[in-house]
Amino acid sequence: LRRVAVLVLEGAKPLDVGIPAQVFTTRASMPYEVRVCGPAPGLVTGGDGLSYHVAHGPDALEWADLVFIPGYRFPDRDDPPRAVVEALLAAHARGARLAA
Repeated sequence: LRRVAVLVLEGAKPLDVGIPAQVFTTRASMPYEVRVCGPAPGLVTGGDGLSYHVAHGPDALEWADLVFIPGYRFPDRDDPPRAVVEALLAAHARGARLAA
């Protein structure tokens, strides 16, 4: 199976979170395993009044072959947590594909 991580950050846009989670479904006929992750396991306040429960922290980025980074509300003023940036850089360095 190909391993896909969807990284949900504070202010995440609902459509940007939902599309990769739906396209890379965990149906038996699809060759993907999907993990939704965030800066830490637990609730992440998304954009447009939604919240997401993420089961995994940035450690899921070490596991993934493909990492989706959905858009979020204020990228021009809210930097991702440093641990998330470091995990993304490490994932890229080991050959994972990153998509935003």
